[in-house]
Amino acid sequence: MVTPIEIVTAFIAEWGKSNEAMLASYRRYFTAATVWENVGLTVSTGIEEALAVLKGFEPAFGVHYIKVDMLHVAVAGNVVLTERLDRMMNKNGIEAWTVRLMGVFEVENGKIARWREYFDNTAIPQPNAS
Repeated sequence: MVTPIEIVTAFIAEWGKSNEAMLASYRRYFTAATVWENVGLTVSTGIEEALAVLKGFEPAFGVHYIKVDMLHVAVAGNVVLTERLDRMMNKNGIEAWTVRLMGVFEVENGKIARWREYFDNTAIPQPNAS
């Protein structure tokens, strides 16, 4: 049986491979009822809403995929805590910006049921004007 920490670390590891791998990881590890909250910014429910949020990162912030430096990871039962540096990469593979954050993942039946991200919102650049 795959453990909650293995599920979360596998999910995050996919983000740094490519945009396609990152999107596929949400399809693989989310359910139709998964709640993903970027505290103070967005809340999505389910795979399609999460993908819409994720796909909005590129036009708004220049983020094509995310390389993650895992600083710490801990688990208590089905809850996994991560402290990370998320390096937002543009389409050319150049780091656009970085955010330090704390993630709380709740895993049920081998899937991510709830995920909350806590970070300093001032670390996020202003969205690109359209």
